[in-house]
Amino acid sequence: MPRRNDTDSAPPSFELPHAPPGTQELMEIAPDIHARRGTPRWVRWALVAFGCGWLLLLLGLFLMDAKGRREASAAGAQLGPDGLLPAARPLDLGPRDAEHCVLLVHGFAGTPRDFERFPEALAATGVRVVAMLLPGHGRTPYELAETDNETLLAAVRSEVDRLRASHARVSAVGFSMGSALVSLTAAETEFDRIALVGPYFGIASPAWALLPVDVWAGWIDPPVQFLYIGEDAHRIEDKSRASEMPRYSVFPVPSVQRLAELGRRAADPAALARVTEPALFVFSERDGAADPVQARAAFEGLGSTTKRLFEVERSQHLLFYDYDHEAVFDELIQFLNPPGAPGE
Repeated sequence: MPRRNDTDSAPPSFELPHAPPGTQELMEIAPDIHARRGTPRWVRWALVAFGCGWLLLLLGLFLMDAKGRREASAAGAQLGPDGLLPAARPLDLGPRDAEHCVLLVHGFAGTPRDFERFPEALAATGVRVVAMLLPGHGRTPYELAETDNETLLAAVRSEVDRLRASHARVSAVGFSMGSALVSLTAAETEFDRIALVGPYFGIASPAWALLPVDVWAGWIDPPVQFLYIGEDAHRIEDKSRASEMPRYSVFPVPSVQRLAELGRRAADPAALARVTEPALFVFSERDGAADPVQARAAFEGLGSTTKRLFEVERSQHLLFYDYDHEAVFDELIQFLNPPGAPGE
């Protein structure tokens, strides 16, 4: 058997005829160059940037949650002896024996003071005005985080039943989220008339958010339980009055998702078609909290044969406080006390 020398294992070498100088040498070292090249540099930098981005995101979520929890806990220091914020106490104004009673339902994370001086102005016309406090509201964001939509709706239904026992006519005014609660209640029972102010049928999402607000809330829950919003809570053009309306500086993230679900329920065409009493919508195209596009669509979908859309131009979401508040007061009072109405 012939012997095999060490050179038998080496790859055969050959020369290319007419090859440029250095070609043979380059072909011999090419495998070594390829082995040492490894992952391209741009891929390594992309992976580093991606990792840093995730670290910054996690750090931001941690800081956001920490600040939100501090603000939520600080709200407890503002509670009165009755366990409520000073501005959160329910209102009951006007004659108790009035034929007509108007129920006011405030907004998300709000209080009866969402309506500013409107309850007093309406009661001065001779009707009874009841501004209820919704469950989970007027205390701390922790209570709000634990309150679901069915609890809110049940509270409104219960208040309506209580008032019906004492008054021949019961109307309702809902502000923001309160308008969704009033609309859903009106789909089940007949009011004398309803007015929806800053009507909420979906959360307004800023263009820079790219995705709906509740989608983002779903992604950051549970790592972040309280979302610090600061001055963003004051959706108002008249900045001189921004601090007058009592609001939380944080929102519970789970509540934002439930709020979006409530808006979808209220905007359901079948529910809107069952709303048949005279209705007034008061809204602004500038609204940065309740989506004005969805509000218009809901107005068109109402089953009411008598309905009016009143649009203001200088205000944003907080219509009872903003530049057009006097016009809003007048429009509501005229709608709720029409000439020739029974008992007027």
